Amino acid sequence: MPSRYSPSENLMSFIWLDGSYNNQEKIDFVLQIIAVSPEGRESEPFHLRIKHAGGKSN
Repeated sequence: MPSRYSPSENLMSFIWLDGSYNNQEKIDFVLQIIAVSPEGRESEPFHLRIKHAGGKSN
């Protein structure tokens, strides 16, 4: 479930909690997105790579 969804801004935000206080684990994955029309027709998949190097936070 998205942490925040704003249709007017066409924006979806997620929070990734890894359990660490200030040393964040890296993330690297591919999200497959498929649009579905009101009639149930599906688009071709769009693959979006999500990547962050991790590291220390303040």
